[in-house]
Amino acid sequence: MKHPLSRLRLSKLSSFTLVELLVVIGIIAILAAVLLTAGTSALRAAQRAKAQNMAVQIQAAVTSYYTEYSVYPIVGGGAGADVYYNASDLTDWENLTYALCGNINPYSPTTPATTTVTNTRSIAFLSLRKADVDVNGVPVNPINPYATGVNQYFNIAMDGNYDGLLGNNGTASGVITNFALPAMLVLPAITQGVAVWANCNTGNGTNNTFYVHTY
Repeated sequence: MKHPLSRLRLSKLSSFTLVELLVVIGIIAILAAVLLTAGTSALRAAQRAKAQNMAVQIQAAVTSYYTEYSVYPIVGGGAGADVYYNASDLTDWENLTYALCGNINPYSPTTPATTTVTNTRSIAFLSLRKADVDVNGVPVNPINPYATGVNQYFNIAMDGNYDGLLGNNGTASGVITNFALPAMLVLPAITQGVAVWANCNTGNGTNNTFYVHTY
């Protein structure tokens, strides 16, 4: 028979003290925070990659439209100047998307879609899923798809005056952002027919490192 004192000593040796429990809990909390941060970073990187892919797809679709019809898919045919659609031009974006998708509303393919952009052959230059667009069929930025503000959508510019310079719209400054500079100054023009870009910062940040763009 073991002595009661021996059992008490064994009990003390085999149990955690309060300090030890707090240390273990603290370590678990730190590891959880690290894993959560890593998981969030990975998710945002994947969303940014998807946004870049969508921007490239939209640009390729517009270029293909131009190759097919010898004009850019400008809403209403354009006014002889470079055009620029952003979050303030959702009706224009809607018409553009319908035409690029073969006169189909990507949010509801069975719903008849009308557009002021001509696609007489109903060619599907762009393929978008319901999850890629808002309820009106406008492509949304995957990094922040349902937040309010300008970051929710893509920006697109097209060479509407066909002078081979995108961003030279007859005014003192165009709309093509210079991502090579920290201040993201406006470029006077670039030799490109179409450009697409989106703000993939968290919230309303403007760090040019976290934009996606096709030029």
